[in-house]
Amino acid sequence: MFPAPFGADAHAASDIPIKEKKAFAWIDGLRQCNDLVPALPDTRQVGVMDRWADFLELFGAPRQSGRVERSVRAKHDRATRAALNLFELVRQSPVRRQLRINVPRQSARPKKREQKARDGTHNVPRSSMQK
Repeated sequence: MFPAPFGADAHAASDIPIKEKKAFAWIDGLRQCNDLVPALPDTRQVGVMDRWADFLELFGAPRQSGRVERSVRAKHDRATRAALNLFELVRQSPVRRQLRINVPRQSARPKKREQKARDGTHNVPRSSMQK
């Protein structure tokens, strides 16, 4: 049996419907924010998303109101309608709005046990040196 050719997995992943991927959680979260709009008429929501939310289907999700924004940390230097790619276009763009978001210091995740640092010395078994 031979290994799959380079890039074969990429085609298989693109065939999986977005609703079956873990990334769909970002779209679902955006929909939940939109569902909250009627209950929060005086509130503007901002979904702050990490680079794992940088995928085409999320940006293609419809904007149902002007009160749910997305702030996504870009992972890909995408082509734009302008002559520049995304990263350079953002660098050259004027600041349009500033928003301060207070993030509490405590994480919702349970704290991991602190581990002591290991030194940089590792013993290599003699058997692996004789090969």
